[in-house]
Amino acid sequence: MTPTVTPTAHRATTALFLVSGLSFGGFVVRSAALKVEHGLDDRAYGLTSVLFGAVAIATMQALGPLLRRVGPEAVARVAVVALPLAVALLGAVPGTAGYVAAIAVVAAANGALDVAMNATAVRAEQRIGRPILSGCHAAWSIGITVATLAGTASLAASVPTAAHLAAAACVAVPVALAAGTRLPRAVDGEGPQAITSPKDDAPPSGSTHGRPAGPVGSRSAWSPAFARVAVVGVVLMVAEGAALAWGAVLLHEQRGATLAVAAAATTAFTAAQTLGRLVGDRLRAAWGDARLFRRGAVVGACGLALGALAPDPVAAVAGFALLGLGGATLVPIAYAETGRLDPSGRSAARLSVFVYAGVLAGPAAIGLVAAGAGLTAAVALVAPLLAASALVLPGSDTSRAHPAATTAGRAPS
Repeated sequence: MTPTVTPTAHRATTALFLVSGLSFGGFVVRSAALKVEHGLDDRAYGLTSVLFGAVAIATMQALGPLLRRVGPEAVARVAVVALPLAVALLGAVPGTAGYVAAIAVVAAANGALDVAMNATAVRAEQRIGRPILSGCHAAWSIGITVATLAGTASLAASVPTAAHLAAAACVAVPVALAAGTRLPRAVDGEGPQAITSPKDDAPPSGSTHGRPAGPVGSRSAWSPAFARVAVVGVVLMVAEGAALAWGAVLLHEQRGATLAVAAAATTAFTAAQTLGRLVGDRLRAAWGDARLFRRGAVVGACGLALGALAPDPVAAVAGFALLGLGGATLVPIAYAETGRLDPSGRSAARLSVFVYAGVLAGPAAIGLVAAGAGLTAAVALVAPLLAASALVLPGSDTSRAHPAATTAGRAPS
């Protein structure tokens, strides 16, 4: 079947990522305050982080049958509203037990939205026939940046956590409701079960909507091709974790940088990543995914190596910026590859689980290696893994959009 993807539906799909970034950013920027307000010691706080990851991954796995039954768009409509409300709940619940329960709710909502919004975006890109995934991920980066800046300002103004998170929800929920009503819809007369049937989701015979015909169907869901995408997804998140979790620590403890200069490593990485994603879809259309992925992985690996090994902190900050710029489009391209393997969106949903696992395990793995080999070596060792991913994904330059495909699958708004 071929759901209609209007320009409005495209913008609504992008808005899912914006709301996700806004909500998660509000949670992150208030995490230290929440720890104090709910009386958590370091051990208890660490356990809540483990709980968050476990619940999010379990939710992603459990949603599989529901995604098949109703499609990712229907799940996204609920999850995008639930997440900002759940984050607001963190500031309102009393006591440690209430906070733990609220963390579980936030984790479930975040996991549901993560898997649904990526699957929705992959399906939309397949129908539109031109790259949109990088722009979607740019919206997430913008959302989390705006949320952290707003949260920092609220902390400086001594705004209570409950008031800040409630106000953030008041901003995010109307956007979420508007986006949910405008997501891509199925053609009238087709049932929800058809939404997730790879055979029905494939373009009509002789048409690829600007994409070459590739393997689709349930057999491709856990194929060797998908396994390569999954492994690469984990590697990409480990590299990102090297910058976000360890970049500032490395510069401060190993290079003697001031805390302000060390923090610039994280800022440089996220700013460059956002910039790269804003122009990423144009680069994907111009160069094709395979060529862009190879170049981005090599540039990112060089940047990470520079960030880890440069003796001068300023040069190291430039290295982390280079990592952000080179790596900006890699995760969107990995999701796009799942769409070519399985247009139903189910492989995209599965990739979200692996990506999330990389987010959780990456910083911890680097820490374990650092305990034995030193932090510089632990971070630097990620660079060749990132470079090697250029040899794994994509296998061929199949994703350059055909000029006639820029309107494929798109209806007038």
